[in-house]
Amino acid sequence: MRDDALFLILREITGDDNPRRLVGITDIPLWESASIHVHHNWSNVPMDFDGLASSMAPAIDAFIDCGIIEDDSPKFIVSYTMTSEKVSTRAQSGFIVTVEQKS
Repeated sequence: MRDDALFLILREITGDDNPRRLVGITDIPLWESASIHVHHNWSNVPMDFDGLASSMAPAIDAFIDCGIIEDDSPKFIVSYTMTSEKVSTRAQSGFIVTVEQKS
């Protein structure tokens, strides 16, 4: 999952869908700090918040792998919030991870 998250982040930054062209990207600026918000859309059974937080660890680590944030400690992640919402169908289920640069 961590590699998948890394690919999705790099694709979002570059707009390039070819994973071979994404290898070796080094011009991504390092943020001093960031806030993270995770939103979970669920249709059947909601995840509890500790499960949601732990399931997002590979995605958060991918931001470190990309060089966007230095570490996932409170020194660099100044805010981490989670929300959850019931949706009508399983097709609408999923996660939205929003990471914002903080100064």
